[in-house]
Amino acid sequence: MRTEVDRPPSTATGPDALIRWLTDRRDRSPVWRDERGVVHVFGYDEVRTVLHDWAAFSSDRSALMPGEDRLASGNLTMMDPPEHRALRAAVGRVFTPRVVATLRGRITAVAEGLLADVPDDRYDLVEHLAHPLPVIVVAELLGVPVADRGLFRDWSAGFGQGRAESVTALHDYLLAHTRARRAAPGDDLISRLLDAGVDGRPLSDERIAALAGLLLLAGHLTTTMLLTSAVEVLLDRPDVWAALRRDPAAVPAAITEVLRLRPPFTQVSRITTGEVRLAGTTLPTGTLVVAWVLSANRDDRVFPDPDRFDVDRPDRQVAFGHGIHFCLGAPLARLEAEVAIRLLLARYRELSGPHEPVAYYEAPVFGARRLVVAGHP
Repeated sequence: MRTEVDRPPSTATGPDALIRWLTDRRDRSPVWRDERGVVHVFGYDEVRTVLHDWAAFSSDRSALMPGEDRLASGNLTMMDPPEHRALRAAVGRVFTPRVVATLRGRITAVAEGLLADVPDDRYDLVEHLAHPLPVIVVAELLGVPVADRGLFRDWSAGFGQGRAESVTALHDYLLAHTRARRAAPGDDLISRLLDAGVDGRPLSDERIAALAGLLLLAGHLTTTMLLTSAVEVLLDRPDVWAALRRDPAAVPAAITEVLRLRPPFTQVSRITTGEVRLAGTTLPTGTLVVAWVLSANRDDRVFPDPDRFDVDRPDRQVAFGHGIHFCLGAPLARLEAEVAIRLLLARYRELSGPHEPVAYYEAPVFGARRLVVAGHP
């Protein structure tokens, strides 16, 4: 495994350069160490191994965040069993596919209301639909004011840019709401978490706020990126748009293929708990490992002709992870995207765009910050 001075290209101007870089890296080797000693994993099988084997590849990266322990507390993406198992069980009852399915009516009503307010000609899909829809839904679930969604957008943008102060501000906001719920519980997720516990011990306000922050931040970003990417992909494939109008039942399969091509997050990180062998390479204890989900989803050994949009592919993509850390909000994100796409298909004979240069997030968040489209009834 060679050490070379090389870094992933920016995604601020679009994903193409990063995809080419990942393809080149994957073709050379499924595992590569950069000049900082970080190990990058590109192959599908190797990425799945990193995601699945939590005993060898730990999610607890708190040692890399000195002074920010309060942000890691309650963050399921930074925990290992047994703590992870108990805490996920406490939250997971709200996000089972069966429970999420009961939200379809409310999600549809919210999306219809948002679409009723879009301009007649051109509009930013992110501003008018892809961002507010999941924010409203998750805010209602948590029991925080929907009117604060502008704050959530600012904080999520800061999260996407790696600004710790944005996460801190969100945490403080949710901590205040958690303390208010302790004094006066309601019918919402934060109130239910007050009655939950791990190993017989109640959750602290700090931990509940951290959990709520993860659900609000990662939860709405996932859907915003998924829905925006789905529309962006379909703008390039009017034939698929027409086919989905004829057969809306194929929308879930189309969303799966969008997840493969454009996962909401390009990568996840782990730390080795001991010396481990991966793809014939020995990784020392304490090695930071970056598993490139975007690369795994385009590995041509698993996905023939990987750049082609094909709704008939078997669902083997790992956009929502694999193993114990499979995304808790995946059913909700899929449902929100499905409802929104179905409504867009019913509303517009065709959708055109982008009508302005697309503004993208920087990786690891993968998707457009602004996407101006025009609907044609």
